[in-house]
Amino acid sequence: MSNYVRAIAASLAAVLLVIAGCGDPVPQPPKEKAVAEPEPEAEVPPAPLIDAASLSAIAAGVAKRAAGFRDGAADRRDKVLARVDEGRVVLKAYYADGHLRMYLGDGNLSLDGEAVVAMLAELESHGVDRRPYRLVRVDEATQAVTAAFARERKALLSMSPTPTSARVAAAMARWLRSGKGSELELVKAAGRGLTGLERLGLEQGVDALAEASRATRIAVWAAEAEIARCAVRYLVDFTLAKPIHPHQTTSPATARNLADREADVLLARIKAAGDKLSVAMKGAWPTHPQYAAVRPALARYRAIALAGGWQKLPRMTAKKESKGARGEFVVALRARLAVEGYDVGEGELFDDTLATAVKRFQGRHQLDDDGEVASSTIREFDVPAEARQRQLALALGRIREANARDPEDFFVWINVAAQRVQVYDHGKVVREHRVIVGKDNDDIDFERHVKGR
Repeated sequence: MSNYVRAIAASLAAVLLVIAGCGDPVPQPPKEKAVAEPEPEAEVPPAPLIDAASLSAIAAGVAKRAAGFRDGAADRRDKVLARVDEGRVVLKAYYADGHLRMYLGDGNLSLDGEAVVAMLAELESHGVDRRPYRLVRVDEATQAVTAAFARERKALLSMSPTPTSARVAAAMARWLRSGKGSELELVKAAGRGLTGLERLGLEQGVDALAEASRATRIAVWAAEAEIARCAVRYLVDFTLAKPIHPHQTTSPATARNLADREADVLLARIKAAGDKLSVAMKGAWPTHPQYAAVRPALARYRAIALAGGWQKLPRMTAKKESKGARGEFVVALRARLAVEGYDVGEGELFDDTLATAVKRFQGRHQLDDDGEVASSTIREFDVPAEARQRQLALALGRIREANARDPEDFFVWINVAAQRVQVYDHGKVVREHRVIVGKDNDDIDFERHVKGR
């Protein structure tokens, strides 16, 4: 019986397995596709480096060329200075040591050079004529320096395709340009070393770089000489020349030769300034307080002249105009004074404000300061702005040429044109008087028609 039961159970199990196989399959999660792993890239070995210490061959070539430049530097400098047509004796002594002073090694102006150029640009603020300085030659020389350094940079780029070789090439250029350098500086610039390609570029470009550096050095010396030439002329004009002196007039030709004739005097002044041309130039300015006072006035009237100046006043309807008047003349008078910076108010009435401005104008021009406009005041009003500018420039020139241009703390100053005498004490006017300027007739022998004894 048990065997029969076991047979039935086995049959049922077989039937169930068949039924289960005929149904839908049990869903299974999709299998991820296998991603093929990339094959490892073949390693590219770095370009073989050449030890920086092996720059000896390049350094030797640069040293040879730099030595050649250095040996001929004095001749080239002398040739440049020989082309300077003014102050040659002073410049030859000043540059006897062969050192640049207006320029730095990188082509930029030194602090002294910048100060010199700035003072040359302000010549007109001292009432000095710019034309004898021929400043256009300075402009051309400085532009030539810029162009020379541009050519040098082009030579550098052609031989230095990488930052490392560019540093080495720059060190080579400094060595060639200044005549001072060493292999150690090239080694430091190379840092990690050079590839064979980098070294090849440096070796092939050294001749072009040497030629460009030589041209740069000549251009810098030419610009240096032009700036220094103008500085020497500046010292001549401010301390030696007397172009407007009534009795000791210096002609333009004489002024050009003064630098050579008075070379010792100029060199002593430059040496006292620590060999700084800008310091010597500023030290040549007169210390008289009037000089410092007139310069801003000159700048103001130059600006007025450049802006068109002022218009002449219309004809007066009466012999004089004074407070209380009205009309076209008053309006024009107010506009005329406003151009010079007087406080004049506004309107067509000749009021207290306008009268005060007229009094101030009259006082400045040695007129009776009554505040009334008559013919004498009209004549001063109608002097053109350009003429006022020339008068102020002339005043600065006379102060530069005067014996009292650098007074002591206490001195007496006589203004001949204004017929006034002023007593100065430590830069301040402590006394002022009107004076009669001229000669009496006691020293004239009328019988023999001789003046003086």
